[in-house]
Amino acid sequence: MRKSILAWLLLGVAATLLISVLPLIVSLNGKFPFSNSPPSVDLKSAVGADYAHLDKLLQQGLWKKADQHTFQKMLEVSRREREKWLSVQDIKNFPCKDLGTLDQLWEVRSQGRFGFSIQRQLWIDLGGGAYSAAAAAKFGDYVGWRQHGRWLPYAQLMFQTDAPIGHLPASTGGGVSGGVWGGIASLATQVSSCSLDTAPGKRLEHRESWEDTTWAKLETSLAKREWLAANWMTLKLMENISNQGKKHDVSGVDLDLSTFPCRELKKIDQLWLKYSEGRLGFSVQQKFYLQTGNKLGEFNQEKYDAFQEAIGWAYAGSRPEADNYDLRFPSVIPQGYFPNSLGYDRTTFGSGFFHQWRASLNPECNL
Repeated sequence: MRKSILAWLLLGVAATLLISVLPLIVSLNGKFPFSNSPPSVDLKSAVGADYAHLDKLLQQGLWKKADQHTFQKMLEVSRREREKWLSVQDIKNFPCKDLGTLDQLWEVRSQGRFGFSIQRQLWIDLGGGAYSAAAAAKFGDYVGWRQHGRWLPYAQLMFQTDAPIGHLPASTGGGVSGGVWGGIASLATQVSSCSLDTAPGKRLEHRESWEDTTWAKLETSLAKREWLAANWMTLKLMENISNQGKKHDVSGVDLDLSTFPCRELKKIDQLWLKYSEGRLGFSVQQKFYLQTGNKLGEFNQEKYDAFQEAIGWAYAGSRPEADNYDLRFPSVIPQGYFPNSLGYDRTTFGSGFFHQWRASLNPECNL
């Protein structure tokens, strides 16, 4: 009997505590603490489109189906189901209400990782303005649509929560590699026109944080002997450093190698030396550059050809595939072969390689 009374007393105390504390918890958190209800998104549409099924797919984490359904809804809203593609004008005329709904659904359900306004911010941070192959390539590299300098097939994209920031949506017109409708450039413009980029809740890193992250990614890639990834990361990092405080050109990002800061150049060089057993890096290249009769800050075609032969950039007039050396031990890679991605600048990317870039590297850095 005494045990029953004691049990009831304890139960009453517990209930009293719960009733008194629960309102405080609710007031601090702004929601009922035991609720699993997802945040609501207003599914607005200027043309009566129904986004409930898309919302369900996103809440279930079915990212690939949601990605494909997003493009289908965009075709439906644009009345382009028969054509199955969107033009620049279609994106320009896309209703702001619908674009905002799609954007918010992706951002909220991915906890700030995916969405059109996220992609727009990245596009701008990476130097994008009007569409260009160079700007598209940099964006593709950053969000994971490209690897080792190549565009990935749709089936190889990452349809999971830990995909790179901005990776999704991706099926809006075949990615950014095709210039038919301007890719992310057109969407970025419309996002700005609709003022979606000013919406609260964007949790994307600013440029300063992005630079810190890029340094870390470069070192991680080098430590894993992911030479191709580190190669492209070197280009992106140097472009970012070179353009601090400057206005980006609409067609891409300028990288002035002749005035590149020596402190950062040496830091990059030291990372390459550290993880390649002293075989790769700008200073290794410079040793061969001078040994073949070249002079810093000057260019001589015959002597430069000898330099390229010495570090494996040219065999009988042709350039070996860098893919052959990825993930390999440093001992099997020609000394000085990496990094070499700096030969791709905004004027040549996608159409050619500027072989003479090494002659332009800041001669005052004393590597």
